[in-house]
This record gives sequence, C-alpha cells and structure tokens, in this order.
Amino acid sequence: MYVSRQTVSSWENGKTYPDGQSLLLLSEIFGASVDSLIKGDVETMNETIERDVVIIRRLGTAMIALAACTVAAAIWAVAQVEIWGWKGVQVVPTLLLTLVLWACLMFCSHWAEKIKRFHDLATYREVLDF
Repeated sequence: MYVSRQTVSSWENGKTYPDGQSLLLLSEIFGASVDSLIKGDVETMNETIERDVVIIRRLGTAMIALAACTVAAAIWAVAQVEIWGWKGVQVVPTLLLTLVLWACLMFCSHWAEKIKRFHDLATYREVLDF
C-alpha cells in the first residue's frame, strides 16, 4: 500500500485514519466497500464522543463546585486569622482543605484538557459543538 509500518500502527491505535487513496486500496485488498470500512469506525467514534461529552459535562460541574468550595475554604481561612485571631497551627487544617480542593480542581481541569487534546478541540466553538 506504499505506507510505513508506523502509519499502519497509527491507524491500528486510532491515532490517525487512512486517507482516501489508502481507503480505496484497503477496500480492494479486503474485498469490502469503502462505506463498510468507514461505518464501523464512525459508530465507534460516536460512542467514544458521546462518552467523552458526558465526562466533560460532569467535569465542568465538578470544577464549578470545587472552585466554589476552594474559594469558600480560602475565605474561611482568612476569617480565622483576621476575625478570630487564630495563629498558624490552628489554621493549618483549613489551609490543607483549601489545598486539597485546589488540587482536585486542577486534576479535573487537566482531565478535561486531555480529552480536548485527544479530540483536537482547540477553540471554544469547537468545544461547544463537541
């Protein structure tokens, strides 16, 4: 088919897809129509996209909740110091809670970005259309 092993490996691993000429050659080699070669992948891609859309929506909701809780915990830590005059050791649990919430927020954000990169979503419009 005049393609490298790496190209075929990329096709097999779902990193890239064959171009039109390669699809025609594959259809001749396997005795299948181009339509049948593409439709199987389309169904798989639709399932993957639907699953990832649900994940991104849930991550968005989680990020909003985590951001609100992080801000609330930070405000609470400031209130403990400024209003009640608590010293460093007494405020440590609240600061740790704020840090943990922030870390969870960053994890969710990274996960959403990873999904967006996997589907090559670069613009806000593409994300909304996805």
